[in-house]
This record gives sequence, structure tokens and C-alpha cells, in this order.
Amino acid sequence: MGSKTVILVTGATGIAGAEVCAQLATMPSVEVRATLHSPEKRQFLPDTVAIVPFDTEDSASVDAAFVGIDKLFLLTPGGPPGPPATQVIMDAAKRHSVASVVKLSSIDPHGQPQAPTDLWALEAEAMVRDTGIPCTFLRPPWFNQNFTRGYFAPMVMQNVLALPFGEGLTGWIDTRDIAAVAAMALTEAGHEGKTYTLTGPAAISLTDVAAILTQVTGRDIRFQHLTDEQWVQAMLAMGRPEIEAHATLALIAKTRDGYLTQITDEFESLTGCKPRTFEDFARDHAGLLTMLANTPPPPMPPAG
Repeated sequence: MGSKTVILVTGATGIAGAEVCAQLATMPSVEVRATLHSPEKRQFLPDTVAIVPFDTEDSASVDAAFVGIDKLFLLTPGGPPGPPATQVIMDAAKRHSVASVVKLSSIDPHGQPQAPTDLWALEAEAMVRDTGIPCTFLRPPWFNQNFTRGYFAPMVMQNVLALPFGEGLTGWIDTRDIAAVAAMALTEAGHEGKTYTLTGPAAISLTDVAAILTQVTGRDIRFQHLTDEQWVQAMLAMGRPEIEAHATLALIAKTRDGYLTQITDEFESLTGCKPRTFEDFARDHAGLLTMLANTPPPPMPPAG
């Protein structure tokens, strides 16, 4: 390795990957390189992060991205493309003698019942292990930032969190906390071969989430429980693939049925700090959440 540790971050412009890049970019001993498939997403990354073109269907771009790389933060899609992309990336990591990998996975993929997302996560983890490269797995639940930039942000715009969650509880986690552990695992010794289940400090429901969002935005944001069929139809109306609609429903059902209530102290044990609460997240992002809550949602595409 050179004077700086060169870390490649895949999935770098996602809500977790962008935060990993941001935290690594503050470390003087680290050079961050981020894979980028869509140039317009450069806005989500610090200016000091180097961009490398990347397409897992273009082997030349993958090999070029790994030239000079010491370590890898691996984030691949949570759907069916995830395992094939993982295999391509890990094959390149092995060819280029990457020293270690930190993989963002999914909470409790060995739990029952197993959703399709769990099976994809397990398959991807196995691919990482099979390379023999020292690796660390991070297994979080749902992200707080889904309400600002992710999956649920359009629902904040509608002032209705319409989901089939029921009163299911889970330990919503801040991506800043995930990134803090990722940065440690990438820059400190002793994390190889470890799996960390990272959660927020308390398991809360979407009713609780809606109440907190109402408080910080001044808008009446409510939770509306959907039936499974209503959820699938809503996803299809938005143009989502049927496999994604049903896979997401299975993960939501695990939450609704009480399989994702676990809370761990692993973040505090690793960092010496308490994980951020959902209230912390909402206060820190009050301006953005308020803007979203006061922005008319985009028109729905025509059905069919």
C-alpha cells in the first residue's frame, strides 16, 4: 500500500454509499474512489472523491476501477441483480489482490421466514467469502434516510406513509451510523471475519415515525396501513417490476409480523457512542423533511 489507503466504494451514490464516501473523505490517510454509472448522481458525493466509470456488464470498466485499489466497500443492488453484480466485482477484487472487503448486507438474513431479499443477501455474502479475501459484513435494518431520499420520500410529500407495515416494530437506523462502522472496518485492523448487526436504539412503528415527522415538519403526516394487494397494485402503478413489488412486500411482512424487532448494542460497543434515534435523524433533517412535506407529489403515471 502507498502512503494513503485507496478505497473503492461501489453503490457510492446510494443513501448508504454516499455517506460512507462522505465519512471516508474526511480521513487524511484515505483516498476514496467511487464507482459511478449515472453522471448526474455526482451531486451526491464530496468534490474530493475521485469518480471512476463503472458498469458490471463491462468487464474493462470493472478492471480499470480496481487498478491501485487497496480495500473495497461493497454495496450491490438488493434485488435479483445483486448476486451477479457481486460475483463480477469480487472476481475483479481477487484478480487485483484487494486486501479486505466490507460488505453492506441485510439484517438477520438467517432469520425465518426468509424473504427473497434475505436469500439474495446470503448468496452475495457467500460469494464474498468464497474469494478468500478477508471480509466484514454489516447487517442493518431499514434506513432512516429512506424518508429523505429513498423509498419513502415520495410518501412524505403526500403526507401519508401508505405501507402494509401494520404496527410492526423495527430498529430504524441512520446511515451515518452505518457509515461510521464501515469507515472503522475499512481503516482499522481487527474487523476481518466479523459480522455486525447494527440497529437504532429502539424498535418503533410507522405510527411512531409519522408522529415524529409531524412534529418536526408542522404537517399532519399520518400512517395508513395498506393490504398486501393494495401495496402490490400501488407498486405496479408506479412502474415497479412485479418481482420487486413482491420481494419488498415479503420484507415488509417480516417487519409487520415481528421478525425484525431486534435491537443490538454493537454500534455502541464499536464506537463508544449511542446510535442516533429517529428523533435525532428527523431534527437533523428537519429542513429537508419540511420541504418534502410541503412539496406537491409528482403526478402518477397512467395505469396500464
